[in-house]
Amino acid sequence: MGVESRGLDTTRDDQGNVDAKLACVLETIRTRRVTRYFKDVAVPREHIGLVLESARWAPNGGRRRLNVYIVVQDPQMLRNVRAVSPGMLPPPPPAIIVVCLDVGRAEALGFRYREHASAYVDIGTAVQNMLLTAHALGLGAGPVMSFHRQAVQLLLDLPETIVPEVIVKLGEPAQAREVKVPSINVNKFTHWERYGG
Repeated sequence: MGVESRGLDTTRDDQGNVDAKLACVLETIRTRRVTRYFKDVAVPREHIGLVLESARWAPNGGRRRLNVYIVVQDPQMLRNVRAVSPGMLPPPPPAIIVVCLDVGRAEALGFRYREHASAYVDIGTAVQNMLLTAHALGLGAGPVMSFHRQAVQLLLDLPETIVPEVIVKLGEPAQAREVKVPSINVNKFTHWERYGG
């Protein structure tokens, strides 16, 4: 048993047409790429709002809602954050969203976030939604994990209980990138019912 090419064969109607909504979603997933360099053009606030709205709809374990989002567009603050973020290549993007974990709320709910990965899974699903929405809007985006957390906390006046976990860069890509879809066969790392099956 295997997964059919591109996963579309099970979604075709009698005439062989793929559902338009599914095709659009899959195309967005397949063509999204990390953007490292951006034009010096402001990101419209309504686009940032849509990116944040998509994060709100991400799956969330136990409906805890432990994510906090800090939007930064001020050029000096962007340079400051970039200075403590080796993973953010210069120059800084026109906007970032710092995705934080509210550890104070987690502890108040009796949730031991350090012992369970689900809080970090929640961050990951939110970030993926943000990246896909940015791509659908024609924006470039990319996650940054390599940054000095305490320095970012200080720069953004975050309390101890709001811990930055991921920075999402946003902006108009500096150059259009040719999308090369890698030919990876999902059957090479997929097993059915048990390992080796």
